Amino acid sequence: MSFSFPTNFGSAVTPFSPLGKLAVGEENVESKASPLKPVEELAETARTESRVASERTNDLNITTNEQDQRAAQKRDVEARQLEQDQRIIGRLAARDREVRAHEQAHASVGGQLAGSPSYEFQRGPDGVSYAVGGEVSISTSGVPGDPEATIAIAQQIRRAALAPADPSSQDRAVAAGAASLETQAIAQLAQMQRDEVLESQKEDVERELEAKAERDELEQERLAEEDVDRQVDSENGAVLDEVEEERVDLIRRLQEIGVVPGENTEPGELLNLSA
Repeated sequence: MSFSFPTNFGSAVTPFSPLGKLAVGEENVESKASPLKPVEELAETARTESRVASERTNDLNITTNEQDQRAAQKRDVEARQLEQDQRIIGRLAARDREVRAHEQAHASVGGQLAGSPSYEFQRGPDGVSYAVGGEVSISTSGVPGDPEATIAIAQQIRRAALAPADPSSQDRAVAAGAASLETQAIAQLAQMQRDEVLESQKEDVERELEAKAERDELEQERLAEEDVDRQVDSENGAVLDEVEEERVDLIRRLQEIGVVPGENTEPGELLNLSA
């Protein structure tokens, strides 16, 4: 098989130049006019393109690594935030249980003296409201004029104030006030009991005086009656004596006139004769 070349083909071929002998800026005019690029220039272009591709690959790898690092950092931040939120939720939940148990202890022991618990809430990271504070109102007034009832109320107030496992300073202040109220009521009760004893003793003395007065009056009446009896007896004795004298005189006159026997006659016989 034969080939035919164009007449100008020979001038289009670049003369052979040993690789690495001529610098890119030192080729001859014919070399510049040739449509074919020198081998040295092609190698440099390849290296450049390879370097650019490598740099692009490196840039892509760097971008991917940065994205991975940022994603990892984001996951770490989210994990730390989640862990922190869980700790906060745990503390809030524990505080909620503690507060509710605390106030419920007040209300249970306080009974009719205590009101319903009221709470102060805080919203947690999970959107749930947790009780972080609370109070129970309780009546601290006694019963006027009834120290025994006041003592019972004061003791119940003190028990209610100290009912939780960890009474607060306010709880202890309420308990101290209840103890003071109880002390005052005890003193009032003691005074009332002393007054009752004194009143009872006074009444006993008055009753004794009245009884003595009655006895004295009865004794005086008895003595008066005895005086009357003695006076009556005396008067009766005088009458009897007078009657006896009159009888004796009568007997004598009867003896003198001889109606009755003489002096030896017995009194009974004279009475019979006179009858």
